[in-house]
Parts: sequence; C-alpha cells; structure tokens
Amino acid sequence: MSDNRYGHLRTGQAVAAGEFVLDQEQARKKLQEFQLVNPHDFVLEFVKAAHLLGAKAIDFTIDTDELGMRFDGKALSKRELSLLYSSPFSQRASARQQALRHLAIGVNAAQGLGLRELLIQAGGPSPHGVRLLGDQVEALDGLKPIEVATRIYLRERARPGHLVRFWDMLRDDLPEAQLLRERCLYSQIPISINGQRISHGHALAGEALAPVEITGDGVHGRLAMLVKAETITTHILQHGVLIATDVRPAELVGAHAIVDSARLSLNLSQSAFLEDAPWHALHEMLADRSLQSWALFLSELPTQHDDNRARSLDLLIPIIAKLSAVGARQAVAEAIEAIESLPLFAAATRPTEHSPANLSIAQARVTNPNSGRTLLFYASKPAAVGVALKSGAPVLVLPGTPEQYLGAYADEIIDVSEELGWRTTARANEAVWRARPWHLEPDRAVSFALHKSARFEDYAISVGIGRPQMACTLSYVKQGHLLEQRVLSVGQFGGLILEIGGDLEETYLFDAPRRTNRLEQASVAAIDLLIELIEESLSLLDAGWQLSYLEALVYGELKAALIEAFAWSAWPKGLPECLNGSDELVGDVGRLHIEKLGQIGGAQLFEDLHGRRYSLQSLFAKRHPKSIVYLPAENTAAVARYRHDERLADETVLLTPARELKLIRVFFGDQAVELAAYLAHLERERQRAQERLKAEVQREQHRLEEQRKAEERRAAEERRLLEEQREAEQRRAAERVALGERRRQAKEQREAETLRLAEERRLAQVRRTAEAQRKAEERRLIEVLIGPLRAQMLAGGALLEPHHVHELRLELADGKQAVSLHKQQIALDRAHPLVAFVVDYPDDVVARAFVASAVYGALGFEDAGAFVLGLTEAVEAG
Repeated sequence: MSDNRYGHLRTGQAVAAGEFVLDQEQARKKLQEFQLVNPHDFVLEFVKAAHLLGAKAIDFTIDTDELGMRFDGKALSKRELSLLYSSPFSQRASARQQALRHLAIGVNAAQGLGLRELLIQAGGPSPHGVRLLGDQVEALDGLKPIEVATRIYLRERARPGHLVRFWDMLRDDLPEAQLLRERCLYSQIPISINGQRISHGHALAGEALAPVEITGDGVHGRLAMLVKAETITTHILQHGVLIATDVRPAELVGAHAIVDSARLSLNLSQSAFLEDAPWHALHEMLADRSLQSWALFLSELPTQHDDNRARSLDLLIPIIAKLSAVGARQAVAEAIEAIESLPLFAAATRPTEHSPANLSIAQARVTNPNSGRTLLFYASKPAAVGVALKSGAPVLVLPGTPEQYLGAYADEIIDVSEELGWRTTARANEAVWRARPWHLEPDRAVSFALHKSARFEDYAISVGIGRPQMACTLSYVKQGHLLEQRVLSVGQFGGLILEIGGDLEETYLFDAPRRTNRLEQASVAAIDLLIELIEESLSLLDAGWQLSYLEALVYGELKAALIEAFAWSAWPKGLPECLNGSDELVGDVGRLHIEKLGQIGGAQLFEDLHGRRYSLQSLFAKRHPKSIVYLPAENTAAVARYRHDERLADETVLLTPARELKLIRVFFGDQAVELAAYLAHLERERQRAQERLKAEVQREQHRLEEQRKAEERRAAEERRLLEEQREAEQRRAAERVALGERRRQAKEQREAETLRLAEERRLAQVRRTAEAQRKAEERRLIEVLIGPLRAQMLAGGALLEPHHVHELRLELADGKQAVSLHKQQIALDRAHPLVAFVVDYPDDVVARAFVASAVYGALGFEDAGAFVLGLTEAVEAG
C-alpha cells in the first residue's frame, strides 16, 4: 500500500506522546467516508493482512450469515488492535502496520453490510481481541487460547436476503466465496473455503514453455512463453490477491506471467494500481524476462528428428518474424544468432544423395559478389536430387512467406520454387525427348498412301490421311527426336496427320517448341498442304469419311482443333475458307456459301426415298420454295410404307440418318420438314374440326350431368335436414320424460328421508325418557338407603381421611372387584349389588361410603362387618 494514500485524511488531535494519531471515534467516522467499490471485498483485505502477518495457511468457513477466518503467522498486540481505526492514517509503513491498515479497511467495508457482530481474536500466551457491535468497540481479555495466530468471526443481522444467500451457498455461489476463488487463485499461501483448497500458487497456462522466475525488490513470480500468442498476459497480485490482469502486445513472443508485487500503489478504492514509476518498471522487468524465456526456449529446441523439427518450425516461425522489429537489444541479437545456427530447415537442392538433408540459415546464406548483398534462396518443396540453381547456391525449404520472418538474416529473400520446379521438369522432359527417335515412331505421315511433303525454309512439313479410327495428331520433331505430339479433338473425324520437323527451339521446360514467327508461318503452310491433300484425295475416300469431314468443317470442329493444337489466340489470315465454320458457310445467300466448301460441297452424301442421291449443291438447286421434306432413316416401317405411296412419286423425300438430318437442319433450318408431319398436316386439320364439334357436345353433356348431380345433392341435403330435425325432436321428448322421472324420484327420496329422520328423533326421545326414568328410580332407591347409612358413611370417610388416601381406583381381577389403596388391595365380591353400583358411579356418596366401610373392616375394626352386612341388607331390601 502506498504510504501517501491517506495523506489528505491526516487530521486530528494528539493523544499520545511520540506519535500523532487520530482519536478512535474520529478515525472511525473519517474511515466510514471511505468505502470499497464492492463491500464484499472485505475478505480480500483480510487475506492481504494475513499475508503481511506471515501466514502460512488461511482457512475460511462461510455460511449464509456467518464468516470465519483463521490463519497462523504473527498475532497483533492489544495496542495495535486498540488503534485499529486510526491505523490507515499512520505514517509508519512496516508490514504489521500495513496488515493493520488492510484489516481496518476490511472491517470498515464489512460493517457496511449490516453486521450484527465482528470479532477479531489474537492468539499467543495471553489471548486477547476486540468485538465490534455496531458502533461499539469492546476490548476482550482472558479469552480461551486458540490454535492459530488470528481468528476473525463475522455474523450479519437476520434479514430476508439470507434465504437467497442460502440457495447461493448450496450452489457454492456466495459473493465472498466467488471473490476468494477468482482473486486468490494464484496465491502461494494455501487458502481453503470450508475445507476445500482454492489457491494454486503461480501455476502458468498448460501450453506455456520455458518458464523463468521473476525476483526483485518486493516482486516475485513466474513467466513463460506462449508461442502462438500475440500478447503478454500478466496477472498482477499484491499480498496474494489478484488486483489486475494486464494484457499488452508482445515485442517478440507472447507470454503468461503471474507476479506478486508489494511495491505497486493502489488507488483509494483498492480496485486498481496506479500507473506510476514502479508500474512501468515492473513491465520493463517482464519484457526482459520474456526475452530470457525466449533464449531458454531456443536452447532447448529439438532439431534432429523430422517430426520434432517440424514442430520446432511451427513454434519458431511466428516468433522470428518479430525479431527485426524489437530493436537492438543484447537478448535479441543473441536470439538472432542462435536461430541462424540451428539446422532446422530442409535443403531444397541436394547435388548427391549424400548431401546434408537439413541446413541452417548461416549455411544457406550467400553473398552477391557484385553488390555485396546477402541472399537467401528458398522453395516451397524440395527438388529432385541433382537439380540445382544455375549459380549452385543452396536452397532451403521454407513454409509460409519467408520474406516476413527472415528479414533479419539476409538483405534479399528470393523464392526460387518456380525455377527449381521447371528445372526439374525440363531435366525429365529432355530425357524423354532423347529416348524417342522419330524414325521409330509408328503412324508417321509417310507410312500411309495418302500423304504429301514440302519444305518451308529450314522446316520439313509432312501431312497424311491415315485410318479413320486414328486420332488426328500434330507432331513436332527436333533433331530427329519427337519433342511433342498433340492430339486434335475433331469430334468423330480422325486420321489427319501433320508433322513439322527441324532444328526447333524448345521451351524452358523442354516439353514443346518455342513459339516464333517462323514456326507460325510453317504451321500455316502445313494446314494449306493438308487441305490441298484432302481436295486431291476426296474421291478416293469413302462416304463415311467425307461425311465426317463435312461435319468437322460445318461445325467448326476442325478449326477449333487447329487453333488449340497450334496454341493460337486468333485464327490467322490467309487460311482456306472451308475452315471458317457454319457462321460463314450457312446463310440466305445459300449457294455462295456452299461453294466455299470446295469439293466436299459436290459430294453426293444424301439419298432420297427412291434411291436417288444428292449433294448440298443439288439440294439447293432442287429444293421446294418453302421446304425440304425428309424422312428419318431409322423409321424402317415408315420407309417401307411411303416408298410405294403414289402421292410421293414426284416428291424429293430425303432419307436422313441422325447425322445427315443435323446437317440438313443446319443448312435449311425451318425449311426442313419431316414427311410424317407434312402428310399429317391436312389430317390434323380435319381432325381438329371433328374434335371441336365433339368437344362442344361433350361440354353440353357435362353441363347437363352436373345440373342433374346438383339437383340430387339438393334433394339429399333436404332429406338429411328433415331426418336431423325428427331425431332432434325425439331426443327432446325423451329428455322431457327422463327429467320428469328424475324429479319424481328425487321427491320420493326427500319424503322418505324426512320420515326416517322423524322416526329417528322419536326413538331417541323415547330412549332419553326411559333412561331418565331409570336413573330417577335408581336415585330414589339410593336415597332410601342413604338415610340409615349416613352415620356409617361419615365414620368410613373419617377412617379414610387420616390415612391420606390419595388414590382410590377399582380394578377387575379374578372375578372380583378389587379396591386399590396404595399398595394394599381389598377384594369385593362382584356378586354384591353395591359393587356394580360402585363400578358405574364411583364418585357417588353411597359408593364411597360402601368402599370406606369395606376399607374400615379390612383394617380390622370390630364393627366393620356389621356395617357392611347392614348396608347389604338394606340394598337387598330396597
């Protein structure tokens, strides 16, 4: 606690020599002006006091309205406790004085909760303490010894809120318990609540690495690295109580720290630290300790096993990216030096199998002899053994973006992944090229009968027409070896062969010829030579090949395949018009476009119903002004039926398989009409008229049917309503009959009940009258007997009086009535008439006289028998 926190409160009168303190009453009133933000924080002030008094263990017992605290250490003296309220205003700053201050602040806050009683008891040879009852402070002496140095007991006044606190206690949710668990978690002194320990000391996060101790003037704690964290999270305690959790960006590496500082100053409400010089000094210390932890981490970093090395890189890379931004500290320089000497990185280039698999940054770094700048080359994956940069410099396999985390180790970080990749590919492709002599390749152009060759400058060009089932190919031959062969995808068309050979310039991957103007001109010459060969050989080729060739031209498949094979971005000018596709071959001009097809436009590829054959040119000349009629060839039944139809004798009806039909529709569009549709047109018109008439008749019939059904539904609804009305009337009549019957039965029951009750009352009256007459007769007979027996009754009563008869009761035993008098029993014959009377009326005068006379005789008096005899005779006579 800061010594000047209560400087503005130091006022009052001197009451003792040698020290200025406030009067206790005045101090208490001034202290009441100061309150904690949360009054339940009083338990935290008590914990601070226990730490300052040297406690080794603290135990809390918490109930709904009671709280007990016990701790060992040094006990407070009588004088210190007597100055409890003035302690916060004292200038002394010893540990005991600070403990007393915290104790006073806690007591002041606790009293704000409405305490009924607060007791502070100090142990030792002469136990003593103070009791606070409201505003009253009572000093206590001669207390029973306690096993600990200090015991504090609080009890609140009874109030309705205790019921809520009771349920909170069942849920282990009392505010004092919550505060202790949250704010005393990191206390190194064992703290328990109701026997359960809640403090765990300076236990760092489970993923923390390389822990280091924090020691200093009034400061102790621990710090460790959190490699994947971007912040330093510090839990700052004072005297075992968590005051603040400070989170700030980490310079180099994230960390988790727990520190207990007695040097930091708190604000007046004890809720936060003042950010003064000790506060900043503490964070400077934490920054240095984080670098120490980093150095320790590097020294323990595994580098040998591949799995461990990969994990080390995962931990290391996010950290070394920050090294260049930390500044010129000694610890940073040592860290940089330690990292660059660790063989953590896989070598991307290895001249031989025996070359090192892993390299350090220092081993891989080279210097440019011209500029003097240091360079680091890296790739995303290793290259094949023997593949290297042209300069022969080492290359590392580095993940992520090395420019972001290796800037402190070289002037330039250069990615050579692409270069190593294509060098590896080029080396493999060159080996493949050398292993493929062209003269050994099958299906060359010169191996077929239909072929043609020419030269264009230094290039040899050959074209050929092979088997229809062959793929169309474009081959580049370099120095007598096949450099590349490309397949032309031309739909169902096949067998075209193009070859360009010579001293071709290869690409950097050695997988294709490099594009040049001369090579493009040679390609155009090869296409002209191919079309020339096809025009010359078309009559030698069968109709199927011709049809496929026509499709490839019309649909633009051959043009698209050539553009793709030669890797052209646009179709070169000057190529044959037949390759331009349907966009330029088909249109309203018709014949002009057909003529652009060349020889294939006159090929007779289409047959009619009567076996006559036609070309595209002849179809344009012969077509009907409005349509071309066709019949699908797959419909064999229709072909047989219409072939002998006289209506079609003079018509040109094409038999069109699917491929030919598609071409017909391309060239003639909507003018191409199927025969069946054409012939069915008139029939459909006639049928439409009949269908319209039939539909009208059906609509009328449907209307009449719907009308009849509606009438039936209405009649059925009326019948249903009448039936429901009849049933309802019947139910109402039955209910009236049942109601009358219930009413009659109820009336009869009431009359019978009335007669029964009257008869019972009459019989009860008769019994009462008879009983009264019987009792009157009995009383009369007794009165007759009482007169002669009065003297004996008095004598018997006098006999009982001296013997202090406190209990007189009758018991039935062995067929006789027994009278118990204390422990003696006098047996009376149950056959005697008065015995029954005594049983029924034990308190009656005659009964008591009879019993007294029996007792009188049983005790040995001479005239007792005569009394009993006379009494008996009198009763019998009566």
